[in-house]
Amino acid sequence: MKLLHLGTVSDGKMRFDNRKMLDDHIKELEGKRFGFELGEEENTRSSRQNRFLWGVCYRLVVRALKERGEEGVNDMVVHKFLTEMFLEPQICHIKSLNKVVIKYSTKRLSTKAFSEYWGKIQKWAAETLEIYIPDPNEELLTGSIPND
Repeated sequence: MKLLHLGTVSDGKMRFDNRKMLDDHIKELEGKRFGFELGEEENTRSSRQNRFLWGVCYRLVVRALKERGEEGVNDMVVHKFLTEMFLEPQICHIKSLNKVVIKYSTKRLSTKAFSEYWGKIQKWAAETLEIYIPDPNEELLTGSIPND
């Protein structure tokens, strides 16, 4: 399993935010080959991007689905549905419980990956629901998105 370990470089040395987690991960890889990628941490999605996703994208999708007669649809249902449709799963195996947890999350997406995600939603919504979802910086001539 690949895990992201964050930290800083100071005086030519790597200082990890959570050294214990790194050490535990190294133990799990005992006897196995590993790959190592090092680079500057990407900026994760902004709170503005997140507000746009929930306040515009998801709300428009919910409204379109309700207009088609769907019941029980809300922002959280749409979020789960669309993240499963368009994001790569984050898989965690809890060995002691013999369980696999599959999670889809927008929280750690880079700003670029987040833009790609809502672009996929825009395309899907246009093709499947025949609705238009504006770009984040686009002014809506029709006013704000109503609360449903």
